[in-house]
Amino acid sequence: MKKKIAYLTFLLMTFSAQISAEEPKIVTGTKNLFNDGLGWILILIPIATALMIGYHALLKLLSDADPGVVAEKNKKMKSTLVAGIIGESAMGIVTAVFKYYQ
Repeated sequence: MKKKIAYLTFLLMTFSAQISAEEPKIVTGTKNLFNDGLGWILILIPIATALMIGYHALLKLLSDADPGVVAEKNKKMKSTLVAGIIGESAMGIVTAVFKYYQ
């Protein structure tokens, strides 16, 4: 009987220690680092996409209506837009997953 009480006391102490234990500082610091980094990436992707589309649009305007250059710049603008959408969506999914586990 004493062994059972001692075992039960040990389990209760272990369980209560696990509940009251805080996360280590390295874990919370790493979570904060990822959240801050992802926040910056979510801001920088649309800015970089807009700048690249503007750059290709400017080169398209300066091409003197050369059909080959216009087609190439249109293709590059479309590719840049698709890459920006994919990047923003991927970072949004990663951010949502990180928020879920906090």
